[in-house]
Amino acid sequence: QIGIVGLPYAGKTTIFSTLLRHKSSEGGHHKTEAERGIVKVPDARLDRLTAMFNPKRKVHTTIEYLKVQGFDGGAEKPQGLPAQFIANVKNVDAILLVVRAFENDMAPHPLGRVDPAKDIEFINAEFWLSDMAIVETRVERLEKSIKKTHLESDQRELELINRCKIHLEEERPLREMALTLEEEKLLRTYQ
Repeated sequence: QIGIVGLPYAGKTTIFSTLLRHKSSEGGHHKTEAERGIVKVPDARLDRLTAMFNPKRKVHTTIEYLKVQGFDGGAEKPQGLPAQFIANVKNVDAILLVVRAFENDMAPHPLGRVDPAKDIEFINAEFWLSDMAIVETRVERLEKSIKKTHLESDQRELELINRCKIHLEEERPLREMALTLEEEKLLRTYQ
């Protein structure tokens, strides 16, 4: 799964439609649900193997694209990352950030200027704030749980979450943090 995100009027619908080779079904920018589309990945090796071995079925690898709406397109300025946005991108394998680098009077930039570097900075800051809020909430819950239950698993999780908090306080994204497979699996459960 690849989540396609960006500010309103950045070109998410154009990218989504191009990747899926069809027109997006969404007419406006006010939906909160992600629009989904699946593409079969062409693979000449699979074609050759199918011709050689003549299997009963030929199964292509697929990529699912999610065009994620997250910012209120009707507002003068984006309002941050709502819970539905976080739910939509929580389980994707990758995020494709679409950044606007063009002027268009018919679709003005939501922040009143076209500056791709600032847009990337703005969106990264929103992800950072969201991550920080999730981590702080989890620290509070784990500390309360540890006082009551004294579970070793909660203590290990608290140590990991505190490492994440320190990493975020240094204004570094969590994707740059060195994690074991077990730690990655644990963090995937957060929203």
